[in-house]
Amino acid sequence: MTSSLATLPIATPRVPDFEAIPPDLTCRPQWVVWREEHVPGRDNATKPPYSPITRQRADVSDPTTWATFEQARAAYEDGAYDGVGYVLTADDGIVGWDVDGCRNASTGVVNGAADHLIALLDSYTEVSPSGEGIRIFTRGTLPSGGNRKGTIEVYDRARYLTVTGGVSATLVKSPIAVTKSRASTQQSSVAPRLSNSAT
Repeated sequence: MTSSLATLPIATPRVPDFEAIPPDLTCRPQWVVWREEHVPGRDNATKPPYSPITRQRADVSDPTTWATFEQARAAYEDGAYDGVGYVLTADDGIVGWDVDGCRNASTGVVNGAADHLIALLDSYTEVSPSGEGIRIFTRGTLPSGGNRKGTIEVYDRARYLTVTGGVSATLVKSPIAVTKSRASTQQSSVAPRLSNSAT
């Protein structure tokens, strides 16, 4: 897959494109639904996960609160939730990259550093629900379960990421996510530039 500016959808993905989500994710029963909730005293809305089955709050450490992709889609289509999400686990071999504030929601253009990261990882990439960030899913592991540097967050367990659908591609193993030193090196070189607004 080649990156880039032209391939990421321009519109803010308020309605998930379920058909674009790769089977590497949809085949696993690690799905939740979410909705925006506003907490007094906080500027930004939160996106807590809910079980598609019980409709109670989900727990990323408790598989009994997750569901299949089909069940999550059905719960979303009932109209009570704003989207679906995928729970990362220690044994699924999936790494989720979450990059905020790197995309212009009006034009669909991502900044140069994010575009570089998309090309480097060369894996399934989609736009975040806000339209201002991106998610990338690769194959690999992280020694400590996750890393954060500036606007980049990288996790392989005990987190859930919202999933919207986007650029379709087969998930590939990313050498950057194999060792902590490589992941940290990549984040250190890219993160300082990701704070710049996309144009």
